[in-house]
Amino acid sequence: MPRFFNYPNLISEELNNMGYQVDFFDDRPSTNAFIKAAIRINKNLIYTYIKKYFDGIMTKIKNEKYDVVFLISGQSLSFSESMIEQIKKSQPYAKFVLYQWDSQTNFPYIKKVQKYFDKCYSFDRRDVEENSSLMFLPLFYSKIYENIGKEKNKEYKLPLVIPIVLYTGKKRWDAKRYLEESQETLDGVEIKAGNYNLVDINDFTKEELLQGKTLISKMMLLEKSESTEESIEMLEKIIPNTNKEEKELLKRVISILFGEKIGEEKTKELIEKIDGGEEKMLALVDMIRNENQMYINIGKKEKCLEIAKNLLKINMPISQISEVTKMSKEEIAKIK
Repeated sequence: MPRFFNYPNLISEELNNMGYQVDFFDDRPSTNAFIKAAIRINKNLIYTYIKKYFDGIMTKIKNEKYDVVFLISGQSLSFSESMIEQIKKSQPYAKFVLYQWDSQTNFPYIKKVQKYFDKCYSFDRRDVEENSSLMFLPLFYSKIYENIGKEKNKEYKLPLVIPIVLYTGKKRWDAKRYLEESQETLDGVEIKAGNYNLVDINDFTKEELLQGKTLISKMMLLEKSESTEESIEMLEKIIPNTNKEEKELLKRVISILFGEKIGEEKTKELIEKIDGGEEKMLALVDMIRNENQMYINIGKKEKCLEIAKNLLKINMPISQISEVTKMSKEEIAKIK
């Protein structure tokens, strides 16, 4: 399943509580912006990269005999149909279950792999009504919410709630500040909702955030970064000023913010290095920077290969293709 908030951990924990031993794998080889975009637009552009990641998973599970293979599919699925079939053949005694966490309109590819699953579920009622092989299953939620309101204590008072909007968008915040002005009204009912406190990231410079001593200023600094490279640069500046009390909180922040930028495995490794001292953390950060640049270069090369193949199909001269893609004539000739 895709790494989204803390759902993978919560779902894995719940399955553990049910008696299952869980191995979790993200179907995406990385969650940085380039890889995510390539998977959604045309995953064939990075097929070699996906195949290497998939083969690594198959190596890890080659001696496992699972009772259940559970796929939660979101906005994308990097594995090809043949890869799903390979998993199916490698686990002949397992029950295969699919949960579609997006509508088939947004992600039609999922229909191609449904035939490999014993049971298919979807949260989308329209998809279920139009496809007899799908069963309806509402979206999952954390069990923590089940206990809300169960305890009955007349003297119990709800904790003070101060509404705060932490805005990290690029445009200026121009919404109304008083909630009464922006919500619907009901005749005969007066509700005083008050206003909310706005913390607009655009009101702070990176220099001001670097000087901040709180964890929120460090989190905003990472959020303000416009690229993975800049996020890594900011992390290098933050690490030396992180005290022991902030370590646990910083781990959670890194898990959320960097999980989407550098991928699950590297994020876990980075979190583990926090306890190893500043030197080990900075060494890993430098490695992540180099690896991220490598992914960019791989993506550029594979994109050029795809363009060259398409131009060859329309019989464009190799010399002109070379000018467009910046590839050598020899490289293009090999493709032909």
